[in-house]
Amino acid sequence: MSENEVKCPKCGSTQIQAGKRGWSFWTGMIGMNKITLTCLSCGNKFSPGEGT
Repeated sequence: MSENEVKCPKCGSTQIQAGKRGWSFWTGMIGMNKITLTCLSCGNKFSPGEGT
């Protein structure tokens, strides 16, 4: 395993998908360009740095 490999903090899976947060009715455009990581195994969503 590479030391730069991201793992899900919930299940430990390395099957991660990265994407930008979208627009929300409640928050509008705040945080819209932040990156969100989603675990493809358990569906957990987390920020970069949490899954190291």
